[in-house]
Amino acid sequence: MNNLLDTVRFGTEHETDDVKSVAAVVCPPASHFDKWAFSVTTALLLHGISEQGRAFTLSDAYSLSQRPGIVDELAHSPVGGAREVAKNLMRARPNELSAIMSTVAHFLGVYGDACAIKATAFAI
Repeated sequence: MNNLLDTVRFGTEHETDDVKSVAAVVCPPASHFDKWAFSVTTALLLHGISEQGRAFTLSDAYSLSQRPGIVDELAHSPVGGAREVAKNLMRARPNELSAIMSTVAHFLGVYGDACAIKATAFAI
């Protein structure tokens, strides 16, 4: 395992596209909820990177996704794409929002495991 975020060209015009590529590997957008999970994961990564830069990890993204009030936090993100995703999430019915966030947790959950945290913490 390696740190997929090492492929992101931070602070360049390619940063958002690189983050979307990472999100597509983590959450392949196949079904309705997978597509939502891809969008939310992209928003979480962009938001986290805006706050922590290169120190942000996929484990951090999982922790962020589990934070109470994360949708509201994304709605106030300095990243426009994260704010847009949050706006769309706020329009979802509560049961749909719950399913979306469960799907996000399903895909990012592996990065919350202690072994995965250690394996993805540094570039190889």
